[in-house]
Amino acid sequence: MNRIKDFIYNQNDIVIVLIILAAAAFLIYTRVGIIMDYPEKAAAEGGNTVTLEEMTKATEATEATEATEKEATDKKTEATAAEEGDTDAEAAESEGAEDTDTDGAEEGNGNGEPAGPPEQ
Repeated sequence: MNRIKDFIYNQNDIVIVLIILAAAAFLIYTRVGIIMDYPEKAAAEGGNTVTLEEMTKATEATEATEATEKEATDKKTEATAAEEGDTDAEAAESEGAEDTDTDGAEEGNGNGEPAGPPEQ
């Protein structure tokens, strides 16, 4: 009797794994057919099918619209700067651009405060 209990105890994990694998294989087998039939069913129903050509045209139209909007924004920014009398350098500084002086002199401490006396 102990021999039979030991055998069942030792083989129990393997049997459970085999049962789980069989259940998973059965579910996959039954669902694959349904998944593979879906494109045919959707086409038969006359669903929203988009051809590659239609998708390409839509993408090109979107890109053209974005380019036009960007040009309009750039022109509007330039017109606003011209109306205010800003030069390109003043406009760049007002947008937070870094100082491009090459004379090596420091104009501030980086915190928006004026620089202290020069070190000697």
